[in-house]
Amino acid sequence: MSITGESLQAVVCLFRISPESLFLELNEASDLQSKNFVTKFMEEPINTPFTNTEDRISKLPDDMILQIFSFLDMKQVVQTSVLARRWKSIWISLLILSFDLNLFKSTLTGCTDPDAFTAFVNWILMVRHSNSGIQRFHLKLKTLDCSRYFDLTGRINTWIFGCLQSNVQELSFDVGLLAYQSYKFPLCLFNSKSLTKLVLKLGCMLAVEIVLPDTMDLPMLKYLKLCGLSIYQENLNAKLFLSCPVLESLNITRCNVNLNDVCVAPKLKYFKLKYNDYNVDGGDTISLHAPCLKSFICKNYMFREYNVKNLASLVTADITMMVEDEEDNSFSELSDLDKEFCTASMIRLLESLHCVRDLALSYWFLEAVSEDPQLLVDELSDHFGNLQNLKLQTFLSEESICAITQLLNISTNIESLKVIIVKDFVPNPLMYRSIDEIMFDPKADDWEQVLLLLYHLKFVMIVGVQCRINGLKFLKMLFKKAVALEKVFLYYDSVSPIVAEAFSRKLMTFPIASSSISFKWWLVTS
Repeated sequence: MSITGESLQAVVCLFRISPESLFLELNEASDLQSKNFVTKFMEEPINTPFTNTEDRISKLPDDMILQIFSFLDMKQVVQTSVLARRWKSIWISLLILSFDLNLFKSTLTGCTDPDAFTAFVNWILMVRHSNSGIQRFHLKLKTLDCSRYFDLTGRINTWIFGCLQSNVQELSFDVGLLAYQSYKFPLCLFNSKSLTKLVLKLGCMLAVEIVLPDTMDLPMLKYLKLCGLSIYQENLNAKLFLSCPVLESLNITRCNVNLNDVCVAPKLKYFKLKYNDYNVDGGDTISLHAPCLKSFICKNYMFREYNVKNLASLVTADITMMVEDEEDNSFSELSDLDKEFCTASMIRLLESLHCVRDLALSYWFLEAVSEDPQLLVDELSDHFGNLQNLKLQTFLSEESICAITQLLNISTNIESLKVIIVKDFVPNPLMYRSIDEIMFDPKADDWEQVLLLLYHLKFVMIVGVQCRINGLKFLKMLFKKAVALEKVFLYYDSVSPIVAEAFSRKLMTFPIASSSISFKWWLVTS
């Protein structure tokens, strides 16, 4: 029997207990700082919340009770055992253990209490049934109270060792280590024969260095997430990924990790890269050869070499590119040489995604390829025969529309197009002309003549319509070329109802190639 997170509410209702009354008593008894206190707390008389003598909670099967417990922190689990006599011992067999330091705060100072937290974790690991094992162990140590942080983090390796002794399958650490701190995990962590999932979230704003062992072997690991950490042992970066022969999901977020050797990923299905900033020699190249990859999410920098190949199974790709960082994203201010490098790099990356079915591209990516949109046709002609759904973030400048036109030309079977017009970071405020021009017939541009007939495009959604001339011309082009178009959805943003209605009426005067089309628009107000 399985229970979802929402089912907990239903179970509470079944016993005629409101969530507020259920957890009020539990939260009042919140200072479990030692084994003696816990023992005393659990031996106190139990007051039934029911009006009759029937104990329906105790009639729940053990599997259901343990499933309910799995959604709670271990402190809440132990507190919940006061609800029924049977629950006092069932939780000892719980396979999913979650601990959050922020739930251990002193009633006097309001600060977290590392001693109480440490004693509680030690006690839980000690009293559990030795033969029950551990399926999942989650540890969250994020707090602003840093005065005794080093003493607390020193306990982590002991807990890791205890979990691995119980053949833990999933380990998750969300630990806010101090900046520039170096941390060395025990050798057994990277040589576990039972681990299937490992999550290491260690840093806050600055990545924390971790020291890898010389030998690593994770034969069962399928999911690996690294967040807020640095690995400067260049020769061991490749070893880490080589040690995971059955790895299926890899998530690297805000790290400093050399990804030049991630190419050894024969079973990788999901890869997410977000803000990796490895600047050591050779670290500006990201290599990935993954024949089984289904999802590729990349939110990173254009000044990188992306050596991505053999993505024959790719289904979904989301490419969001920045120039350098989130604070300074001005592609137009780059030198001609830098623009040329970025354009060539993004074209090569796009070429590697030729098997994709669902593709999302960001505005800076489009600005880069719009420097020479003819390259899209010259290098990628007929590459995107599998592409069905295209999502674009764009300023809808003249240049970006030209790039979009060429993207549509090489995507011969596209069925759905979603365009999100971005108002922020507009490099040229004059790229849109006056709103008043919607009353006039927009003249055809070169890119309108270039666009080929779209035989399969059925659905178009434009979000953030500003009622500017470029938007009008873009839609006029689609109406003229999309012979199978069925639905057009427009979401107007920050415009008056009068202007939105005038814009919509103007659209209806354009020639429409499709014989059956429905048109709807909404006015989005902040």
